[in-house]
Amino acid sequence: MLTSSSYVELRNLPITRQSTPQDELLDRIRHTDDTNNIVIMDEANQFQDLAIPYDLHLIRNISIILIANLEKELLTHADDWLNNRLVGSKRVEFSRYTEHELVSVLENRAERGLTVGTIDTAGLRRIAVDARAAIGILRNAAETAAFESVEFITESISDARDEIHRQTIDRLTPSQ
Repeated sequence: MLTSSSYVELRNLPITRQSTPQDELLDRIRHTDDTNNIVIMDEANQFQDLAIPYDLHLIRNISIILIANLEKELLTHADDWLNNRLVGSKRVEFSRYTEHELVSVLENRAERGLTVGTIDTAGLRRIAVDARAAIGILRNAAETAAFESVEFITESISDARDEIHRQTIDRLTPSQ
């Protein structure tokens, strides 16, 4: 919940999304010897419970970075106390990738992780709509192609797109 990666380390103590209780995590942060700490929370607008940012805000020497696709969604779910603190916070806005920028990101990923010629620029353009979805589609298409011993992953893009769509729907909260 506190990181988009499945593993992070705090003071050499492993923290995993699946098994570290929130109270234990907060306790580790409270008792760290470091002067300043930064906690990054990705997809904060997806939180059903904003108790963690609230609790983190009460800890001294903690800077919190909340990453949210829709700021309005995040602020709508916050109570007045937290909302007042968030409203006064510094904001950094990033615009969406252009198609050209996203294709470039995907080309870089393909060059580093796939056999040369496995997918062409036209194939990457087909999936370059949303960064997170496109990267997931590329990964799923590559896994499907490897499993089916297919030489070009372009053939697996439709199935991968459907799988990412299904996974996205499965992750939606009831309010979405």
